[in-house]
Amino acid sequence: MLKIYVGNLNPRTTAESVQKLFALHGEVADVAMATDKETGELRGFCFVFMPDDEEGRTAIRLINGKTLDNRTLSVVEANKGKKKKKRAPGTGPGPGPGARRAGARPSHRPRRGFRRRP
Repeated sequence: MLKIYVGNLNPRTTAESVQKLFALHGEVADVAMATDKETGELRGFCFVFMPDDEEGRTAIRLINGKTLDNRTLSVVEANKGKKKKKRAPGTGPGPGPGARRAGARPSHRPRRGFRRRP
């Protein structure tokens, strides 16, 4: 199953029109339109699911840059090359391991022979 990102959609574009466009190039399993949770309006992109990967890649190649509802579509394979890299501990943003907060007590014990005066 190939997941395809379709961007730059017109707010009036329907799932049916996207499905018809992709159906010209193969079987379409589903079209998931991204909508705003509060207003319910289209966010300008959707995902198309095609069961045959080869048909999906052909559709990407042929539809990318085409116009639908007066908008030039941006069509790419979803999540391709967008995998997050794991960082080594202490290399990310923020303080690294062992950093102390302001006012924190040191984690080590006092040296031997150290006496507090009463």
